[in-house]
Amino acid sequence: MRKFKGLDKPSTKVGGFSFDKKGNIITKGREKVMYQSPSVLKMYSECFGDIIPKGDILFVGLGSGLMYNEWKNDEGITSFEGIEIDKEIIDINIEIGNDMIYHNVSAFDFKSDKKYDIIILDIFHKKVDGYEKLQEQLFRLYQPMLKDNGILRYLKICKIDLDYLL
Repeated sequence: MRKFKGLDKPSTKVGGFSFDKKGNIITKGREKVMYQSPSVLKMYSECFGDIIPKGDILFVGLGSGLMYNEWKNDEGITSFEGIEIDKEIIDINIEIGNDMIYHNVSAFDFKSDKKYDIIILDIFHKKVDGYEKLQEQLFRLYQPMLKDNGILRYLKICKIDLDYLL
């Protein structure tokens, strides 16, 4: 099981959104884009530490690029792509050297005929009304983009289990 180490070059810039209980954006730029906290690294290790990165990888939600940074030097990776609605987050990832194909679009609006070996859903961290429904919609949207024997995983913060959809 891999333990996440954190970023080589963490950014202290601010980006991201804050949400109300219904999931509406209420403020922009309130989240520090720096995942160095031991509790955050532990959570990522528990959710994704068993995955052996390979092939074509799609990150749905970039944040600080923690997942990319952790896997970027692994052998067997063909490509990284990232979907992020917040252009500032993409700019921060580019600035700190995260080399991938970026899609500046909502996770619900992304369309692709490409099939991926690994898809990581790393959005909707806060428990908002309808959280489970949003995650279920994303699972159903991204499942057809998986290659045979591909891995579709989400950051399990709110103790919901959507594995029955796979």
